[in-house]
Amino acid sequence: MQKFDIDFFKRMHHLYWEDKKVEKLDDKISAMLSSVYSLFDLNTSTLRTLRFAILYFMGCNALHNNRDYISCEDVSKVFFYLGLF
Repeated sequence: MQKFDIDFFKRMHHLYWEDKKVEKLDDKISAMLSSVYSLFDLNTSTLRTLRFAILYFMGCNALHNNRDYISCEDVSKVFFYLGLF
């Protein structure tokens, strides 16, 4: 089990995208997700909070795999699990 100490949050703060492809993948999936959530008439702060949570989970997955960058695997895993629920 990973500890949530000050070092964890420092590493989380310094995460970056592996490359431009990963960032574009995230943008495209986020846009699709946003259009789906707009059908439910969610307000802007709810969408912003959801976006923050998604980025947090991507970062947790990256750190869990001992990486300091977010990869395609992290993006696809988080959106896959989000799609299940």
